Amino acid sequence: MKCKNCENSADENFCPHCGQRTIVDAINFGTLRNEFHNDIFQINRGFLFTIKELIVRPGHAIRDFVDGKRKPYYKPISFLLVSVTLYVFVAYLLDVDSFLARSINNFKDGWDNANQETDKFELPTGGIFEWLKTNQTYLVFVFVPIFSLASFIAFVRTKYNYYEHLVLQLYITGLQFIMITVFTCAFFAIPEILTITILVSCILYSLFTYKQFFKGRTFVEVFLRYILIQIIFIVLYFIISFVVVFVGIGIAKLM
Repeated sequence: MKCKNCENSADENFCPHCGQRTIVDAINFGTLRNEFHNDIFQINRGFLFTIKELIVRPGHAIRDFVDGKRKPYYKPISFLLVSVTLYVFVAYLLDVDSFLARSINNFKDGWDNANQETDKFELPTGGIFEWLKTNQTYLVFVFVPIFSLASFIAFVRTKYNYYEHLVLQLYITGLQFIMITVFTCAFFAIPEILTITILVSCILYSLFTYKQFFKGRTFVEVFLRYILIQIIFIVLYFIISFVVVFVGIGIAKLM
């Protein structure tokens, strides 16, 4: 049997050369669930190495992980959790509103403005919105599965299943939050430049990663499919948001 991490021959459960398991499970719900339970509090499994790989060769590194070369990399759910927590902590230290908090406020203001002629559908102050602003990490873990579904639909004819697209988005989003943290430290006093820098850098990084991950695809094809992902995500996001909002309003009215 050949080790998927170092490609040396191995007859035992663990490779004698690198220590990785010789039998690597396919990525599915079960493997991601076990990863969350087993690795969520461990920060000594290549966090900085993973950042370096996701900067230099993100698509290749993520494809290596999906294909079974997992030992060197910090696990995707843990990586995103640490990255988001670091960003929220830095935003708190700099006394600036994170873009997650601004997104929540903008959504509520936009909804209320659209329904300003009647208070029937006005969103209540506090409640879930205040909870989300104080627990912003959970909001990211809502967005990522939706974006992963959009990615899976846009690349439906590739060999990768939904959970492998989820791993792809977990790593992309995690590194994006590392970038956002750095930009926040550099431009927190100039919010206009900060917003533009974050937007442009995140788009370019996503395209760069997709181009490497889906090898053999032209840049034009990757770009068009990335636009399709955004459209599908917006549609899914608004459908889910409207359902959640109406359910929340209904519960609030009953109480």
